[in-house]
This record gives sequence, C-alpha cells and structure tokens, in this order.
Amino acid sequence: MRLSGPLCFAALEELTGLGSLRKRAALTCSVRLLGFAEEARLPCTALCFPGPASYTGEDVVELHCASSPLILEQLASSLLAAGLRLAVPGEFTRRAFENGKQSLEQAEAVLAVINAGTQDALRAAETLASSGGNAGGQRLRSRLIAVLSLLESGLDFEEGETGEVPEELWSAELDALHAELGELKQGLGQIQAASTLPAFLLLGSVNAGKTSLWNALADPGSLATGLVSAEAGTTRDLRWTKVADGRFLLGDSPGRTTWSIAWRGGACGSGPKEQELEILGRELRRADGFIWLEAWSHDPKPPPTVLGEPAILRLLSKADTCDDEARLRELEASGWLAISLPGGRGLDELVMRLKERGHRDSAELEGRMDLAGRFASAYAALDRALCARDEGALPECIADDVKEALSWLAPERAHGLPEEILERIFASFCLGK
Repeated sequence: MRLSGPLCFAALEELTGLGSLRKRAALTCSVRLLGFAEEARLPCTALCFPGPASYTGEDVVELHCASSPLILEQLASSLLAAGLRLAVPGEFTRRAFENGKQSLEQAEAVLAVINAGTQDALRAAETLASSGGNAGGQRLRSRLIAVLSLLESGLDFEEGETGEVPEELWSAELDALHAELGELKQGLGQIQAASTLPAFLLLGSVNAGKTSLWNALADPGSLATGLVSAEAGTTRDLRWTKVADGRFLLGDSPGRTTWSIAWRGGACGSGPKEQELEILGRELRRADGFIWLEAWSHDPKPPPTVLGEPAILRLLSKADTCDDEARLRELEASGWLAISLPGGRGLDELVMRLKERGHRDSAELEGRMDLAGRFASAYAALDRALCARDEGALPECIADDVKEALSWLAPERAHGLPEEILERIFASFCLGK
C-alpha cells in the first residue's frame, strides 16, 4: 500500500509508535489496526522515501504486508482514521507530473503500460516508459528545428545569392528524420492499436462465469490469465484482452451481488468498493457496450437500470447445468443467448454478434491525441514535406509541413516555435555578421 503527501510520515508514526521516519530507509515494524475490541497489530515492512527523491516528489511510504483483502481493508480504514484519504485513479502519476518528476509524455507512457492488452503492446509501452517517455521525439524535434531553420533562413534569397541555402544541406537530414520517426511510430502503433479497437465489457453477478468466458475467448498470446475460483470475489481488477483474432477487446470485471451505486450523473463515495465501481463506470462509458452475464436459472436477473444503456447482449452461462430445456428455449426466444464452456455452446454465435457491433466515434477520437497518435500525425506531415520536395514545391510549402510535424511532436511548445527558430538561425551567424 503506497502513501504520498505531507501527512504520510505522521500517520505512520502514529500507527507504529516509531520515532521520526524522515529518512530513506526500509524499516521492519507493526501497524496498529483500529476497529478491533483488542489491539491488533499487522507486521509489515515500511519503505520510506522523503521528498523530493520519490516517485511523486512528495514524502512517500510503501507498506509491504500480507495481501489478504480483509487485512488490507482494515489497514486502509486505520490510515483513513489517521487523517489520510484514498487517492483517486491516476493521482500519484498526476502529482509526479505536477511536481516536475515526470513529463506529460512519461505520464502517457505509464498509462500505456497499464492499458497494454497484448505482449506486443506491453513491450512497446515498457520501451516508451524506460526511455523517458517522449525522449526520442524530443531528439527528433531538435533536429527538425535545425532543418526548419535552414529552410526559413533561405526563404528571402534567390539561387546564387549569398544567403542561399542549397537543398543538399537539409534534404538528406529530412529523409533520415522521416525514417527514424517511422520506426518510433511503428512501436507506438502497437499501443494505439489496442486503444482504438471496439471494446465490450463483461458485467454480471458474482460467480456467473465471466472470467471463465474471458479466458476461453482470449486470443492466443494475449495477457489473459484470469484466476477462476468457486469463492465469490476472486476477480478484483478490471482487465482487457484481444478477442477474435484481434478484432475487438473484451473486458473482465469484478462481479457484484447488488448494483446499488449509479455512476452516471451520481456521486460515488470514497470507500474501496465505491472507488472500484467509479473506475468500472469510467471504463463502461469508454466501451462500445456491455454484455450482461447470468448463470442459468429459471428466472435470470435482467441488467440493472443503473448501468444506463441496455446491454448489447444478455448471456445465460452454465447452460450445460440446465434442468429445463423448454424454459431455456423460452429465455432464448426473449433475447437471452445460452452458452456453456464444455462443448462450446453459443460461443461462435457470441463472437459473430460482437463482430456485427459498431464502434463508437468517441473511442476513436480519444485515441488520436495520445502520444502514439501525435507521432503518427507528425509522420504524416513529414510525408507531405517529402512529397512536396520531390515535386519541386517552393521551400515555403515544405517548411509549413515541417512546422506541422513539430507542433504534433510537442503541442505544448508550439507557441514558442518562432522564437526557437530565430535563436537557431542567429546562433549560426559569425561574430560581426
């Protein structure tokens, strides 16, 4: 369990009875758990990282302890009682960005690692994160500014004049930059491809068979290895995998006995379960629809109204345990699709129906402004620049396409591009010119 902020050391000192923890260290301690009739203490290791030498730039503590869900809930309750609060999704990375510990591109790289749904996407995301986010793009940007400076400085001079900039001074470099940007784009495209596929989310009651179905439909080579157990609550995280030879994404979610919290237009609480449902709601809004799964019964529960839009499919799992085939046919006639993993009943029909579903435009638009999308747009701009050069276009036209590529590589610095070009031009002048 990771803590960050100005109160984390004080809260830990209160619960452990240790002295000042403001030093970088790994400490063996026991944390007092509140809410018990008798005092209970949890043995753990506390890794202390005083700011600013930490992930977020603030004081950070990591508590390593037994991973029982009940124990972790009690530990979270004790920390809340000591004055801390639960972090919202992405808050640690946001604090790292706000405190100058990460660039926006590095934060995007962290998100890419989290959302990777295949081995290829994970490798590309890890490479991006380990290289410092957009480090490769920043190097290309610096070289592109040098090319643009040459183009701009020769615009006011005719061939043969003293200020003329021959094409050979910048043309080969432009070709090289185009090729290098293409290699970067190809790697990042593995990440973007996973984020722009149609996505469908499995929802349903506990032990309805969602994870078993998710495992059965996952493409070979994907990261799908969901733990299946008869014990309720085994699935605690939301995960995505590619299905149908990479045609779309399928999400597996924790089951719920009741769906009493509406996330569409309503406020969620701050407890662990409420926060989990809030995350699930955000994923549901980004998906192209949800699939409602219920285990076979004579009267299966319909999707709850708090989920908003109707389910794109209603599935009756474990149809092989059905003891009333006539009732099962009635339910199928009313819109339910019966499936069972032994024998594969209904699975081909399920995949066929998903392939027929459309893809929301919002999901596609969301993927265009991420790091992979910006690299693809910059690459397309350089493509146009090279075509303009090969067709003998004026240097002004080529320069405009190079400027567009630069604006995609670092949109937050686009307003300062003219000054950067001027600085590069005048820095190349000799003293006295």
